[in-house]
Amino acid sequence: NDGLAAAVEAVIRPVRTPIVGSVGGADARDAYRVAQSTAGTMSARVTFPEGTDATGFVVRLLGNAGDELARGVAQGRSARVTGIVPRGDVYVEVGGAATPLEYQLTLDFVQAPIAVSSIEPTAGGPGTVVTVAGSGFDTAPSTTRVYFGGVEGEVTAVTATQVVALVPQLAVDGPVRVVSGTRRAEGVVFSVGRPGPPESSIRQVTPAAFR
Repeated sequence: NDGLAAAVEAVIRPVRTPIVGSVGGADARDAYRVAQSTAGTMSARVTFPEGTDATGFVVRLLGNAGDELARGVAQGRSARVTGIVPRGDVYVEVGGAATPLEYQLTLDFVQAPIAVSSIEPTAGGPGTVVTVAGSGFDTAPSTTRVYFGGVEGEVTAVTATQVVALVPQLAVDGPVRVVSGTRRAEGVVFSVGRPGPPESSIRQVTPAAFR
């Protein structure tokens, strides 16, 4: 959507710190691009200074193609909109007031739940490549982790529906857990042939050690 892209003021992340702007006259609207690495629920709240005439002011959530996902209109000194947004670029557009005005924009985002549907294979030693299939995973590699029996493995690839990880050296038998963004999900038990913590990781402590 060329018109929408031309109106972008900044690329932002959902934060509760207000973004200050103004619209009106030749600058009829502002648009902000939000790069989303996962789907979820986004809320945008716009507030105005006391005494502002916000008649006609609208805040909208738009998809990457400019399609409207949700809209809210000004009521008193604020306008609010909440909607389900997909992974990828989402736009927050504000404007439409009859007169020029200043505003503060605050964004919030709640990640959608994630799910694990299958794990392949379900057994193997350290270094085994394991593919975890599911949904809702955060595609930012730094925010997705996989645990084998509580021991973190190395994530080598991640998409919205699949995470690939290596079984760590100190892994033990136990469920595979995925932590992605702010969400977590658990899959079936993965067997490495070691039912408890490895002996090398256990330190024997006697009462004398505390004297």
